[in-house]
Amino acid sequence: HLRQRDPQRAETLVREVSPVLEQLPDNARRRAVARFTLIAGERMWLEAQLDAASSLAGRALAEFEALDDACGRADAHWLNAWIAADRGDAAAGDAQLSVAAAHARTAGDPVRTDVIDAAAALSAVFCDLNKANQAWGQRFDPQAEGQHPAATGWMVDFLGTAAFQAADYGRAATLLTRAFHAAMDSGQLRRATSLATNIGNAFTGLNAQHAALEWMQRGLDLARPTGWPMCIGMGLMQSAETLRRLGQREAAANLLGEGLAGLAPMPNSRAYAIAVEYQGDLALD
Repeated sequence: HLRQRDPQRAETLVREVSPVLEQLPDNARRRAVARFTLIAGERMWLEAQLDAASSLAGRALAEFEALDDACGRADAHWLNAWIAADRGDAAAGDAQLSVAAAHARTAGDPVRTDVIDAAAALSAVFCDLNKANQAWGQRFDPQAEGQHPAATGWMVDFLGTAAFQAADYGRAATLLTRAFHAAMDSGQLRRATSLATNIGNAFTGLNAQHAALEWMQRGLDLARPTGWPMCIGMGLMQSAETLRRLGQREAAANLLGEGLAGLAPMPNSRAYAIAVEYQGDLALD
């Protein structure tokens, strides 16, 4: 639960419990070690060390396979999906999500199933809004009783992003704000930083540039202490775009340059492509 909220503390807890692992039955010990490997892999992903992250996810997956741990397999494929996304391989990411969802269903885990399905739906929105709505529009009920905030956040993110893609910016801002708070409540800090900038984009769509800038700054303030290149790069480039729209071109150029430098380890990612697009818009101005 602390792996994104406080990665250093999470690592400390792993070190503290490691000496006790030898006292556990063999399967329990192996399962714990695989979990710790996955936590380490997620940290590598967040730090944009994608090859190392992929290697650790592979090790964890192999152990979960050997233990026939369906939840573990789902989580390993989940991590692989986001590694693929940051590499710019959307097809591989979608395939990993599909496999992860199948394992979550095998495990009978409704929270994982809802989260993974909502992430797949969110990915589909960026490809084809109409198809995504047909395939997933009736799948989710964020108002259902007892809904876990992790699942609610992803469901509402899908609905809000679909509204944004349909240019319904007011509804998008409302839904994405709800998703932001759910992400914060469930410790999904990378999601929260991304959602903050997406809320800013919704306000940009409403031509409320100062409200947009406030949300961009909020996302950047969350991102900077993490040191995570994707989070910081996205926060910088989105803030730069808002400043460009406000006519503050020099400040926009400085932030955009810093953002592109931060995203350099992920040159095939969607975020890097958008940053280059923003650079072109700024050059036109």
